[in-house]
Amino acid sequence: MLIATPATGYTFNSWSGSFSCTNGQTTCNVIMPANSASETASFVQACYPLTLYASGPGSVSPYPANSQGCSPFPATTPTA
Repeated sequence: MLIATPATGYTFNSWSGSFSCTNGQTTCNVIMPANSASETASFVQACYPLTLYASGPGSVSPYPANSQGCSPFPATTPTA
């Protein structure tokens, strides 16, 4: 059995390779063939909801999203 375990800040995305692993499931039962075989577990950066509030003059807006639609850090624009 293969078990896909993501690192902190990541989530399991999909399997690819020689076996018929079900995408969306973090476990994959395999029977090793006599010849070589491989399987790859793919992970993506986790996205968490974030609500931004501005108080006083200035603005807050997210950086451009990455390929998973996550904005890693908010951009701030202070006003003097």
